Amino acid sequence: MRSYEEPRVNVRTMDEWEFPRVCREVFAVGGRLPLRVTGASMRPFLQEGRDTVVLCAPPEKLRRGDVVLFARPGGKLVLHRIIHRKKAGLYITGDNQTALEGPVPATAVLGLVCQVQRGSRVLGPHSLEWQFYEKVWRWLRPVRPWVRGVLRRLKGNSR
Repeated sequence: MRSYEEPRVNVRTMDEWEFPRVCREVFAVGGRLPLRVTGASMRPFLQEGRDTVVLCAPPEKLRRGDVVLFARPGGKLVLHRIIHRKKAGLYITGDNQTALEGPVPATAVLGLVCQVQRGSRVLGPHSLEWQFYEKVWRWLRPVRPWVRGVLRRLKGNSR
């Protein structure tokens, strides 16, 4: 089992209703906001208990492959990747999913993931791992379940 030193930061827990306001305030002054990853929808790129993303203000024009934090109509906050951009809005899904959600209006996007903290490592948009998930894994979306099945079988046979 691999372990790593968790970066020492002040942690504040807040509810989903308060977080959008905090995002707007922090981004208005050019700040960034760390957010611990929860859930499994962005695996294998982002994993709960391992990764913290750093959010920054979303750019005027979001692009395919961007990982964004957005609010669903009921207020639930979700961190997913943009798969398509259309006039109607954004079509988004998690890296561990295949079904698209959308159209999501660009106004629902609260922040853009601009960095990933993984223990003492920092991944940025130009890192090889980031580029793989942004381009290759996104392109493989329709066949991800098959790819995962093959990888599981290969892993099981290697013992």
